[in-house]
Amino acid sequence: MTALLEEVNWLATLVDLVLGSPADMGPSDADLAAVVRHAITLAAAGACCAPSLEVLDPVRVQGRGPALERAVLCLLDNAIRAAGQGGHVTVVVSQHGGLGRVVISDDGPGLGRLAPQHSLGLTTVRAILADCQGGFSLRNGDHGGAVVTMEVPRVAWTVAS
Repeated sequence: MTALLEEVNWLATLVDLVLGSPADMGPSDADLAAVVRHAITLAAAGACCAPSLEVLDPVRVQGRGPALERAVLCLLDNAIRAAGQGGHVTVVVSQHGGLGRVVISDDGPGLGRLAPQHSLGLTTVRAILADCQGGFSLRNGDHGGAVVTMEVPRVAWTVAS
């Protein structure tokens, strides 16, 4: 039990280092489309396929932009790796009720059919999204590949025009 607790504490410390301190992270709300656009730019730099982006709704969400960008980047890296050379990755940003939503789909082999990389990518994503009361889900796509849906609470206020 002691070894397990040490492992959990080590992982928690590592995730905290990845997330950074709140003072270093900037404002606590972000333009979700801008976050995703920047993450796609970073992910596409060394990728074997270029993700496409569709922004259905402008949405401002709770959460720190750099941390949310890291979460999106982790999910994009997985999708790009799964899609492989000549594959396709699509990203859709929208709002659904009180949530901002990012859906990332790839045409790779689907969940559980790709050699795992033993990293903390999904653990990091979970921690980042939990920090802003968000979450994500994974499923196989209807026509192959994988689909990840990331949801983050929208900012409660809006500016009247």
